[in-house]
Amino acid sequence: MRRITPALLFSLAAAIVAAVPASKAHAQNPLVLSVEDTEAAPGETAILVVKTYQPRPISQGQLCIIIGEPTFTQLRRTVVRSTRRDATFTASLMTNEAALAMSSPTSSINEADGPMLLMAFTVDPSAVPGTEFELTVELPASFLTDELGNPIEIDVKPGTFTVKQPGAPHTLEADNEDAAAGSLAMLEVQTAEYQPLASGQVDYRYDTRIVESIESVEVFSLRNDAIFTADTSRAGQVLVTFSSPTRTIAKVPGEFIRINARIRRGLPDRMEGPIGIAARDTFLISNGGVRLPLVIDNGTIEIRND
Repeated sequence: MRRITPALLFSLAAAIVAAVPASKAHAQNPLVLSVEDTEAAPGETAILVVKTYQPRPISQGQLCIIIGEPTFTQLRRTVVRSTRRDATFTASLMTNEAALAMSSPTSSINEADGPMLLMAFTVDPSAVPGTEFELTVELPASFLTDELGNPIEIDVKPGTFTVKQPGAPHTLEADNEDAAAGSLAMLEVQTAEYQPLASGQVDYRYDTRIVESIESVEVFSLRNDAIFTADTSRAGQVLVTFSSPTRTIAKVPGEFIRINARIRRGLPDRMEGPIGIAARDTFLISNGGVRLPLVIDNGTIEIRND
């Protein structure tokens, strides 16, 4: 496999951008590449996930992902998500960065919602628990092109890797959300650790001053086989019970429950309300059948009308 260096990434990106009129490169809003927060204990597997906030077909591209410290010792696996399963790629890990080159003849990379790619690393056994560092995509040493060969303008939302204490509880997060009055908001339940789930229950709570109704609920599994019920009969509560025959719910760290909520009209800008998870009726069962000890990180929903 050819070693991909930042210099090579930059030269290829510059050549492609130079060959296309600038107006075409800015035909759409920038594609936001979100590097998700992740955590793992020393010696364990850390999963780095890059997702986008909107589907947009990608034909090819190269990404240089900066790792804040040389804490990953081995690149174990890379997956590039393609709806037609025709993506080809090469990837490498250097001292404090990972590089990826990818292409799809049908431009089906990032054609559907969800993670665009993941990379699995081994965490250095000597890493110090509690250490944190930033994960981000380096610009302009990275580029993406659409189905017509035009460059796609990129914005980046960095993430954080945390070295977890061995045996520490599993983190379950109600992610913060900004939403305009009257809009449909996506309320997310997330994990940051590689820990596939067989089943579980999440008792999600929201502020009825802000949320008018629950429109729908989704549970995601790697094999698309999640079986779930969502009880929304009580105002302020969504009780989600789920299972997966292949035990692949939350196998990819990040969002695994999405609650689509209608925000009340006429709310003032910057109004805030709590969203969170009630610990008493919440539990997660690992793919090995173990009930996981949990630490819950609750959030806030804020009205942003601008």
